[in-house]
Amino acid sequence: MNGSYSNGVGDELELMEKLERALPKYTPPLDMLAQTVFIFIDLYNLQDVDEKNGALTLKLWLYYYYYSSSARWDKSEYNNISSLLVPPGTFWTADIVPLDAIEVNYEAFDRQFVDSVTGLVSCWSSFVTIKTSCPFDVRDFPYDSHHCVISFGPWNSISSMYRLKTDPFFNLIQADLTYYVDHDEWDLLTPVAIAQSNRTWRGIREFDIVTMDLKIKRRHLFYSIVFVMPNFLLYLMSALVFLLPVESGEKVSFSITILLAEIVSFGSISDILPASSLNFPRIAYFLCAAVIQTALSSLFTILVINVHYAGGKHKMGMRTRKLISSRYMYLFGLIPCSKEKTFPGKDEDNCEVFDPNKNSVRPQSKSTDVTKASERWASARSRISSRLRTNSNKVSIESDTESKSELPTDDFKLRSIVDRVTFLESETNMAILWVYFAHLLDRIFLAIHLILSVTVIVLLLRL
Repeated sequence: MNGSYSNGVGDELELMEKLERALPKYTPPLDMLAQTVFIFIDLYNLQDVDEKNGALTLKLWLYYYYYSSSARWDKSEYNNISSLLVPPGTFWTADIVPLDAIEVNYEAFDRQFVDSVTGLVSCWSSFVTIKTSCPFDVRDFPYDSHHCVISFGPWNSISSMYRLKTDPFFNLIQADLTYYVDHDEWDLLTPVAIAQSNRTWRGIREFDIVTMDLKIKRRHLFYSIVFVMPNFLLYLMSALVFLLPVESGEKVSFSITILLAEIVSFGSISDILPASSLNFPRIAYFLCAAVIQTALSSLFTILVINVHYAGGKHKMGMRTRKLISSRYMYLFGLIPCSKEKTFPGKDEDNCEVFDPNKNSVRPQSKSTDVTKASERWASARSRISSRLRTNSNKVSIESDTESKSELPTDDFKLRSIVDRVTFLESETNMAILWVYFAHLLDRIFLAIHLILSVTVIVLLLRL
């Protein structure tokens, strides 16, 4: 009991007996104002948002009260007692509950309050922790916002017993957020609208309800920095595998590392979002496309490496040679070589010589010296051919069908060396052709990768 308004226990007991005779305990008072129970909602905080299980937990302060002329008294007759606190259940209590709640926990103060001036009877006022169901649309994760509706209404009563409304005295069209505490992950979009409506149960029982519309928006800074940005950078970096030289020996490992990172990110998102096929998030589509595209990049990289080291083992067809020497190579940043050099081309004054140590193609004119190895091969061929021409003037060959074994020993060895040098030169040229073709494949796959990346981003934005 409220001792601050009373000097004696006897007056309070006498007043309580009077109110117990005037106010019923099990039915609404006959003189209840407009036969209406009023509700007041004070939102305290959002405790948890579980989008995986579709549940929202919030804490609020609820007031259920009504006005009755039988609850008034002349305070001068009761030692100036203007209000009274009584144990719960002393007077009639409306059976108002959160209708869509999964779990409800009433806490702290639950005593009834009676005011002598207005005749207000507070049948229930308490802290309430409500866990209610809420549909979550996570297609825009982590830039998503959600709309949840919490309904309050009678559990068994119907509209003919009492009406449920908001008090016009307080002009309550939105929840009171005076003591609201912000959530770390979710931002509450204000105002929180309070509306009156009605609901029908199976077309038989109609009753009033009061709804509270909650609109929340995710604070996306954490997910943008920790989740979205790293995955987007990995997706862009996957194209660099086609610019990495084969001689570095890191092309395959670089591609596989990015593929594993994308797979780990794809698995981590399943721990956050619900297993729903109706509202599949865009970020999950992006990760799925990134995994597939990175896997294809790994396969293309293995193909490029095999082509790069195919020299000396496989011959190159004429169509491939024509492709390498065509003017379409300019589209990939490669310039066809001169006819007089390793690769046939259009410009005889300019040639691209492939440097295996740098995995790049550099222009070289006719006046520029070739590599030292090429100079040694050319010098050896020149000396050997001169020696053969000198010896051929001294030796007469009577028949074209005569065996090489009948030639002088020195001449036969010289011719063998010439044939071997010619073979090695052709083998070296073929190896360079394959290296150059592998370089071309790298450029082609890079272009395909970039086109696919742009296509994926455009499709995600249009979803």
